[in-house]
Amino acid sequence: MLAPKRVQLMAGVPRQALCLDEDSIHLSNLLRRRSDAFLLYPKRLVGPSLVTGASVPSYSLISGMGEPTRGQLGQGMSRHILIADGPSMPDPKVIDTFWDSARERFPELPGDYQVRSLGIDAETTSQILGYIKTREKVATFSLPWVIEANGFPYSQAGVPIVLCDYDGEPHLIVRLTDVRETTFGEIGYAESSLDGPPVQDPKVWIPLHRQYWNGLLAAYGRECTDEMPVLIEPFDYIGEVN
Repeated sequence: MLAPKRVQLMAGVPRQALCLDEDSIHLSNLLRRRSDAFLLYPKRLVGPSLVTGASVPSYSLISGMGEPTRGQLGQGMSRHILIADGPSMPDPKVIDTFWDSARERFPELPGDYQVRSLGIDAETTSQILGYIKTREKVATFSLPWVIEANGFPYSQAGVPIVLCDYDGEPHLIVRLTDVRETTFGEIGYAESSLDGPPVQDPKVWIPLHRQYWNGLLAAYGRECTDEMPVLIEPFDYIGEVN
C-alpha cells in the first residue's frame, strides 16, 4: 500500500457555488482534474509542513498537517498549520500578529490553534468564508484513515482555527465544538446540511465527495466505501480580526 509520509487529509465543505445541472457538471470536471493532479504530484514540502493534494467539492478538503511550531507563539502555545495544495502558505509573522490581535479581542481563546485554508481558488475560498460568517456552513469533515496512516493526532473540541483566504491572509476564527465519527454510508441530510448551501443536499454532497475522496485515497491504496469512517467537526464562528 502506498502511503505518503507525514500527510494528514482533512476535509471541510463549501468551495464552489453549484446549482445542480450545469454547475454540477462543471464541478465534476474540476474535481477530476484536481484528483489527477494529486496522483501526479502527491506531496510538496513547504517550510516545516508536508502538504499534499487539496480540496473537496464545494467545501474544502484540507490536507497536510504542519509540525506544531513554538517560539514566537508565546509560552506554552503551539500552532498547527493545515493548508490545502493550491492556496498560498501564510506568512508565520502575519499569523502571529493576527493571533495576538485575536487573543486581545477574544480573550477566551485557548493558546493552541490550527491554521487552515478552504477552497480551490480565490473566488470559492471567499465564498466559503462568507458562508461561515453567515453561519450557513457550520462544520468540516476529516478522514481517519489518512490521519491514522500518518500518525497524527485527532482534532479535539475547543480547538480554534484561523481561516485564511487563497492568498494566505488570515481572516476569521472558528472553534470546534465537537468531533464525532460516522461512516460515509451513514451520512445523510443531518450531516450534509452542516456544509455550505451548494452541497447541503445529500444527493449532491455524497457523489461529489465520493469522487473527490477516491482520487485522493488512491495514493493510500484505499477507496471511498460506505464503511469508510468520516469525522464530523462542527464549529462555532468566533469572528473576524482586522
